[in-house]
Amino acid sequence: MAGKRKNNTAHARSIRKQKKEFRYKDLSPKQQKLLKIGAIAAAVLLIVLIVLYRTDNLPHLDGRLYFRNGALKNVSENDLVINRESGRYGEKGRYYIVGSIDGRPEGYVDYPEMISASDEYRQAFSYKPENPDESFISSVVIQGCLQDHEALIPHVLGESDETMRYSERIDGVSPEKQNVYHAGIRTSLTRNSENGYYYKYANAYVENGIDESCVMVQIAYKNAYKKNIPSDEMAMEDLVKFIDLVNVK
Repeated sequence: MAGKRKNNTAHARSIRKQKKEFRYKDLSPKQQKLLKIGAIAAAVLLIVLIVLYRTDNLPHLDGRLYFRNGALKNVSENDLVINRESGRYGEKGRYYIVGSIDGRPEGYVDYPEMISASDEYRQAFSYKPENPDESFISSVVIQGCLQDHEALIPHVLGESDETMRYSERIDGVSPEKQNVYHAGIRTSLTRNSENGYYYKYANAYVENGIDESCVMVQIAYKNAYKKNIPSDEMAMEDLVKFIDLVNVK
C-alpha cells in the first residue's frame, strides 16, 4: 500500500514537471487574437464604468438622487430632500427625497433665515405669519430628518422644572392625510434673558416609511408681554394643520 502511494506521488511530481510556464508566443494565432480582443474589451469596459461613475450615470440601487451638470435630477420645488453625507455637498453628497409638502400655507410667507444655507441642494421649508402682530406663531419649519421618530422624540420630552414645562408624548394620525405623527410640546415659564420673550415649541415627527428618516414639523411661539401664549391643546391644533401639509411615501 505504501509503495502504491509512493508511485502516485512520483506520478504527480512528473505531471507538474511536464507543465510548461504560460507564454503568449506559444498560443496559436487564433488564441492570440481572442486574447487581444478580450483585453481590449476589458479595457473599454473599465473606461466606460469610470465615465459612468464620474458622470453619475450608474444605477443607484439605494434610491439616492442623481447629481448631474451641477444639479439634482428629478426633484420638484416642493420635495423634502436630505443629505446623508455630513459636510459633503453637491456631487460628493448622498441626497434622498423623504417626502414633500403641498406648498406654502395660506397666510404665511417664506422665512429662509430659519433654514441652514450651508447645503444649497438640501430642501427644507420655513414660514412665518404674513401679519405677525395677529399671531402668536413666530416660525414654522418643515424638514426631513436623518433619524427615525423614535430616536428624535426624546429630544423634545423632558422633566418639567421652574423654567420649562414639558408635555407627555402625543401620538396621533392627522385627519386629512392620515399621517402618523409623534409630538411633544415645551413651554417656557420664565422670560428669555436676552429678549424678554416667553417661548413655546411644538414638535412633531411624521413617519414616512423610510429607514432612518422621518419628517419634522416644528412651530415656535413667542409672546413678549404676557404668559398666555397658546395652550398645549391649541398648539396641537396648529401642529396638526401643518402636519396635513406633508406628503410622505
